[in-house]
Amino acid sequence: MKTRLLHKILSPAWIAAIIAAGLLLFLGYEALTWPDVSALKTRNPKTTAFIELYKQKQKKSGKKAHFSWKWVPYDEISPELKRAVLVAE
Repeated sequence: MKTRLLHKILSPAWIAAIIAAGLLLFLGYEALTWPDVSALKTRNPKTTAFIELYKQKQKKSGKKAHFSWKWVPYDEISPELKRAVLVAE
């Protein structure tokens, strides 16, 4: 009896179903936890994780964090820099 159950569980159809279920669970998790970046299309972020890390390091070393940035339109960014960012990802 146990061997029939084991053969049934280990059948290719069951293995495929388990893999498919795992894939669906993974994709569902990814869809639910993926960050929403649509706001970045119209608004610049007030801060970033890198800026916050820089502030934290400066504070720990007893220095004041000074930084500034200037937002530029996407069309003004050189194609080489865009490509470099994609490659670095």
